[in-house]
Amino acid sequence: MFPAHNHTVLKVANGNYVQPKGICTLQIGISGQILPFEFIVLPDCSPDIILGWNFLKASGALIDCGRSELTLDDMEVTSEEIVFKPLCLCVMKDCRLPAYSIRKIPVLNRCREDSGNVIVEGSKLLTLKKEVFMPSMLVTLRHGKTEIWVVNEQSQEKVIPQGMRVAFAEPFCPDCIDTISETSRVPKEI
Repeated sequence: MFPAHNHTVLKVANGNYVQPKGICTLQIGISGQILPFEFIVLPDCSPDIILGWNFLKASGALIDCGRSELTLDDMEVTSEEIVFKPLCLCVMKDCRLPAYSIRKIPVLNRCREDSGNVIVEGSKLLTLKKEVFMPSMLVTLRHGKTEIWVVNEQSQEKVIPQGMRVAFAEPFCPDCIDTISETSRVPKEI
């Protein structure tokens, strides 16, 4: 478990407020594939609490608040529904980011071992939870693995745990890129 460095407070079902102890990444098997999912760790709470929305979505969860029931979908969840559109990139090993630093970290896509150029977009959740930023970039994926740049502009060290989803990647299509040049024509009337 990694401690929660921000001062997030959650309102639980009975109206009380609870501060999380931290965040953990669990490896959960769905349809024969082992995938990482993040869960928030809470101190003892009287009401039942379910956190880990990406797991609930991937497993087709139906939450019936009236009956206090959670039902996971029995039909097979295909890996396409979970991570293929776009590809999810997860950290290969625990990475420490010193204060005020820029580093490359190793990432991989666990479900496909594609190779080729991809456009990487940083996870908004990573920015909000860890206060770590990632520029959009073009990288080469080799057998599902690559390295991406991350920025820690905080005054304290940050840790990105192994298995955490930090970015999304889409295949690079050079025909889909537009450029602006000095020879571009500007309409005379708007």
